[in-house]
Amino acid sequence: MRALFRPRREQQQQEAAYELVYFDTRGAAEPIRLLLSVIGVPWGDLRYPMGVAANGFALSEAYIEDRDAGSFRCNMNTLPVLRVLPSDGKGHPKLELGQSHAIARYLAARHGLMGEGPLEAASIDSIYECVRDVKSAWFRVKATPAGPDQSSQARRDAKERWFQSELAEWVVKLEAAVCAVAGHEAPHPWLVGSKVSLADIATYHLLGTPTETMSGNTVSFFDGERDRVRAAYVGQCPRLAASVSAVSALPRIRSWEEQRPDTFS
Repeated sequence: MRALFRPRREQQQQEAAYELVYFDTRGAAEPIRLLLSVIGVPWGDLRYPMGVAANGFALSEAYIEDRDAGSFRCNMNTLPVLRVLPSDGKGHPKLELGQSHAIARYLAARHGLMGEGPLEAASIDSIYECVRDVKSAWFRVKATPAGPDQSSQARRDAKERWFQSELAEWVVKLEAAVCAVAGHEAPHPWLVGSKVSLADIATYHLLGTPTETMSGNTVSFFDGERDRVRAAYVGQCPRLAASVSAVSALPRIRSWEEQRPDTFS
């Protein structure tokens, strides 16, 4: 595969259990990368180079050739794709999965991050879907029609309304959903059950503190709005705040965030 291949540091002495194939950006693959980091199994981080073009992103010839050859047919010729490898890391994958949410659920279920029993699993899945609703609302804001320079007043106004009031309204509803399915009080910071789960990882990806890249860009799900994102949930959403803080303190999350590639988004 003619992709940019960046293995995680700790896996170079071990055979990979998985290969995650995506572009050289965070995007839809970043929650999966966070999940794989928490799980702690060796995995390959395979990335196709990307560039910025006038109307979006420029895809590499290598990606286009592999796509046209059917390498990603399990995901209808797009990415991300997760390859589940044989135990020796050699030969054809035992399984190939597409769709980022299906991949996340598979990994969480296989590695004990879907709670204990069907009730906790359903609660985790419910919170995960609520997080997706918040993300979808933000995507609609970002899709507000813009002018040729991608900076129309309508889009600026939509984003300003989002950070002034709409985000806070959404996270308050998310907090209420957590309390409804998992209870108001918890003896630990995790949203469901007694350990970190897919619900915590999804919430962290949504609200976690942005990181500054080596190029000086501040990257997060919400376009690097560090203070405004924190203001939306810290203080009024104690369950969410405790979960985000606990995930950010996990050594494997910190390790991944310290060493992940410096990309433009």
